[in-house]
Amino acid sequence: VMDALRDGVLKDFRSMSAYCDEHPEARLPGDGGKRYGFKLETEDRTYYVRCTTVPRDYFYIFAYDRQPAREQEQVKPSVLKQLRDAQKSPKPPRKAKDLDRSKDDIGI
Repeated sequence: VMDALRDGVLKDFRSMSAYCDEHPEARLPGDGGKRYGFKLETEDRTYYVRCTTVPRDYFYIFAYDRQPAREQEQVKPSVLKQLRDAQKSPKPPRKAKDLDRSKDDIGI
């Protein structure tokens, strides 16, 4: 994948910038429209490519192993999802007795 990108789209700044200009739908919000995001998938991996049309800050590539569908069903939710879910669910109010006990535990 890297060799193919280096021989084509990411060969040089001009090639990368031209490719980004041809795909305005990939423009990422912010930074005056100078960043673009692309997703590439192979059988084994998913690649996220972020291109920046600013000289000397060309591109970043993030590669992740893909998991078969059966394994994905068994994977626990991401930590970020767990945190978001926890923030959404209201917590029951603490009992006054629990509050007093916690003060005793810390010597107040």
